[in-house]
Amino acid sequence: MTSTDTVSLPTPQFVDDHAAPVELTVDRAHELMREHLRCTAETCGARRSALALLVRVGRYVLDGNSRR
Repeated sequence: MTSTDTVSLPTPQFVDDHAAPVELTVDRAHELMREHLRCTAETCGARRSALALLVRVGRYVLDGNSRR
């Protein structure tokens, strides 16, 4: 290979780790809450979806004074 040869590289596939999951179980929601501990529900779709599911099934109670 010389300095004038070109190389084709595959286009990287962007994966948004903070996107809301399509399917979510209670166990996976707990995992996502741990994985996205430093995220807020306002900015992270994964945490927002997990939090909504856990609240809906009664596994998480929101504190009205706390920010997620």
